[in-house]
Amino acid sequence: MAGEHVVAVAPEFAQGPGWSNRPLTIIVSDSDGKLRSECLQPDEQGTEIGLLFATCASAHSAMREAVERRIAGGGGGRKRTRPG
Repeated sequence: MAGEHVVAVAPEFAQGPGWSNRPLTIIVSDSDGKLRSECLQPDEQGTEIGLLFATCASAHSAMREAVERRIAGGGGGRKRTRPG
């Protein structure tokens, strides 16, 4: 992961009839600025992430809902593009 850095993480609880999961989606930028996403499943997350997961998932959900309301209300902000 030399020259790369984590741009964002998105913890989310997911569930359906008879199943549940708590994946952690990670957005990584490489040394050229190219973005990719990775997903850590619960068995790959470790103790520290496990302890933070519920709190961060709650904050992530609240932020996502606030952004969706803002966009729906016409206050979407400036659009940014990345070169390449």
